[in-house]
Amino acid sequence: MTTKSANKILIIDDDSDILDFLMDLLEGKISVSFASNGAQGIELAKLHKPDMILLDVMMPEMDGFEVCKRIKEDPEIKHIPIAFLTAQNDEKAITKGLELGAIDYITKPFDPDIVAAKVENFLKTIDEMRAVAT
Repeated sequence: MTTKSANKILIIDDDSDILDFLMDLLEGKISVSFASNGAQGIELAKLHKPDMILLDVMMPEMDGFEVCKRIKEDPEIKHIPIAFLTAQNDEKAITKGLELGAIDYITKPFDPDIVAAKVENFLKTIDEMRAVAT
């Protein structure tokens, strides 16, 4: 799916295998950029203003919960929807991620088709909301 206005996604994950996998899965459908740590991810979010962020929880230096919190506190980028994509799958972590403002919490191992479908649905919804607003 390629849409006119909702077509950029940022992946923040320190696992290069996951980054490569997600890039391959989503490339061609949407524009994909990536960051391998939280600080870089926040910078790229400010620079590129993606339509959605896929965010890992377990990363060195700054975990995904802190990244999400900082993004949601920044008026410039707080509107960007975040979906956690992580191996941390206990109920407390899922609740925390959603309470921090994430729109979804997908646990690893994940089904690639489900992730692709969810991302496409989120981006389609964003595109439809923009069309109504204009």
